[in-house]
Amino acid sequence: MAPTTPCAATPFAEAIAAYHGMLTQLASLRALLELRSLGGIVDFVEGFGAAQPMLPVRCVAVVVLFGNDANESFLYGPSIQQRVLQQLAEEYGSPLYRRLADGDEALLDGVLRYRVHRTMDPTKATAELLAQMRQQTLEILRHWATEAGKCFLVHLETMLCNRGLAHQRLLGALAGLAKFQELSYSTDITFFMGTQPGVAPAAGLEAISLSTVLTLFANSYVLRTMELILQFQIELDLLSQGEVIPALWYVNFIQRAQIENFALLYLQNTSKIPAQRINKKTRVPLYNLALTTRTTGAPDVVRLNLLGASRMLSDAVFLAACLMEGKGLIDLTSGAPHGLISAENTFNHRMLECFGQIHSPPLASYKRCTSAKPELTGELASRLPLYARKASEAAEGAAGKAKAMLSLRSGHGVERERLNALRGAVEGFERAANHTAASLRAFTEICEDPEKLAQRVAVVERPVVPYLLNFGLQEKA
Repeated sequence: MAPTTPCAATPFAEAIAAYHGMLTQLASLRALLELRSLGGIVDFVEGFGAAQPMLPVRCVAVVVLFGNDANESFLYGPSIQQRVLQQLAEEYGSPLYRRLADGDEALLDGVLRYRVHRTMDPTKATAELLAQMRQQTLEILRHWATEAGKCFLVHLETMLCNRGLAHQRLLGALAGLAKFQELSYSTDITFFMGTQPGVAPAAGLEAISLSTVLTLFANSYVLRTMELILQFQIELDLLSQGEVIPALWYVNFIQRAQIENFALLYLQNTSKIPAQRINKKTRVPLYNLALTTRTTGAPDVVRLNLLGASRMLSDAVFLAACLMEGKGLIDLTSGAPHGLISAENTFNHRMLECFGQIHSPPLASYKRCTSAKPELTGELASRLPLYARKASEAAEGAAGKAKAMLSLRSGHGVERERLNALRGAVEGFERAANHTAASLRAFTEICEDPEKLAQRVAVVERPVVPYLLNFGLQEKA
């Protein structure tokens, strides 16, 4: 059928610009053929999705990521389960699980003997029972690796969706991540006896934290997903003005939790790891093999530096919001316009819906988030300029750290291809941090002058990166 009205033709300049953009996006996919680490692949896909590529480019990316042909997919070769176990061994210094999967009978025998020694009377451990336990251990390890691979692949697929759909799919993925977290913990304590390291009581808690590697690995997935969900809520403007400050604190809290979790995963000091010793009579390991087989890992320098810079910037932005709200330059306590419930109840309900299924870290309430706000009344009001200067210095430090990342040399946990793929995102982060530092410097100059404060108002800005807020100052109309 002929159209009843003529269709408007796309201007030539716009069409050429669209084709140029599509070709540029397609060309960026060549980085996937050079990246080796799982962390580098995740970072690239997250940045690629944030650039909101065109639908045809997304389709090509799906083929490159998930195709079965060696000529078109980077995943061709070792299975994703093998890659996860390899990551545990090489990056996190936990070769036990890969060696068990590869058929190391001596290690498997040690794991079983230690488990029998800790859970039952060794004289009642028949050959049939030991054979059954051996099979169970290998099966649960394969099952764990399969579930870890599923979480990884679902995350890649989710980050290729448009921003709104990606947010919804991340929320839907949390149920699976909660089950994976529970599976990891139960595997650690039931099959690898992670809570019974066999060391002196004084060193017990620290040894347990180093033995439960599978739980730490699952926590890294969960924490990163929680951070992304909060960033999506900020980027998509889903929060009311009264939820901004607690959301900023929550982002900082999750980032600090990730840093602490990685400090245990990327083991750098093995001085507190006991040597592998076996009782000569019973042939039972004196200490838990999940602990004694740990070695120094290869820290993901790029991820750790970017996470450290992000934490510094989120510190500065949270403090900027508190200071400007404390001076009456912006209202960050009221609920949504015409809303029937308070900002506190809205935030608590939102976080319960988002993170209620996650057991670790525990859910943080509105009251806990806002309790971190600095006290700016009475005698403590004189500290406001000091807080502003400290926040400005933190933002400048974050910008400096991001800039230094781009000059990192290859080797020692740094992939040059990964840095090249992240260059645009890191440069955007640096500019956003400089914007925040400049806003805080401007606020510091006028924070003790009531007349100048009365002439200005603070506004929420997204100068470079959509999920990185900045609180700028403007003169009142």
